Amino acid sequence: MALESYFVHGQSRFDPPPLSVGRKLIELNWPLVILLAAIAGVGGAMLYSAAGGWEPWSARHLTRFGLGLILMLGVAVLDIRIWMRLAYPIYWLSLALIVWVELA
Repeated sequence: MALESYFVHGQSRFDPPPLSVGRKLIELNWPLVILLAAIAGVGGAMLYSAAGGWEPWSARHLTRFGLGLILMLGVAVLDIRIWMRLAYPIYWLSLALIVWVELA
């Protein structure tokens, strides 16, 4: 059998079709997400208790966690091919920024 018959439009016949965003969200490791939220919630409660209110620490902590959670879910549903295509440019940009910090 010819090698070309295994590939259709750049994909192997054996590769599963790409998942939709909704399906990716369903297949996330939700116990891990809930555990992270519980740890952040306990941390927020401790900061609230230590400060005697939402300010100056607890509100900022929970806001940052919420933004991080949204970012984490966004990264999780993004197609892996996008990350593979961006890996080297992000790597070189990171190295350039490290050099820039050292020289500045």
